Amino acid sequence: MEKIDRLGWAAGISFTALGVRVGVRVNDPAALERLLGHLPPGWKPSPSPVVERLYSVVMGGGNIGSRVRRFSLLYADRNELVRTLQRDEVFEVLESDLQRHIAEAAPRRLFVHAGVVGWRGRAIVIPGRSCSGKTTLVAELVRARAPIILMNMPCWTLVAACILMQDPYRFAGTRRLHGRRNIRWKL
Repeated sequence: MEKIDRLGWAAGISFTALGVRVGVRVNDPAALERLLGHLPPGWKPSPSPVVERLYSVVMGGGNIGSRVRRFSLLYADRNELVRTLQRDEVFEVLESDLQRHIAEAAPRRLFVHAGVVGWRGRAIVIPGRSCSGKTTLVAELVRARAPIILMNMPCWTLVAACILMQDPYRFAGTRRLHGRRNIRWKL
């Protein structure tokens, strides 16, 4: 992490989402403004520099008149998540990894990839992997007049005691990260 720490950070933010503390630092202040739209709904700024996961965003690009283009990079703690010439890809991967990390680390939440319909005043939860037929089954139940409650809602939508995920994450049941460590970071 020491090499990443020396890259020269221009801006950053720490926040909490569903009880998980996260930090993001960037080498370009404009990137911080843009990535705020990729943070989970309901996130709250945190004054503490102590976080469980630290994302580092290095925005590349080319200089005017130069043929050299620099890669944009995204790190989660010490691990490189993406190295790309497409700046948008950094934000997409950040949002996806943030959702996955928070789903795994949220202390009092269980995340379920599912469709939900109502039936006789109760909810029918249809969990399953991506492309396993959840949407087709929910559509058929709706055609049979079962009211739809939620389908393919964002990861953060709370329904009773479960949260429905939109994207297919590699999430296996109630897996938890053991031995979580705190990371102190600074700009």
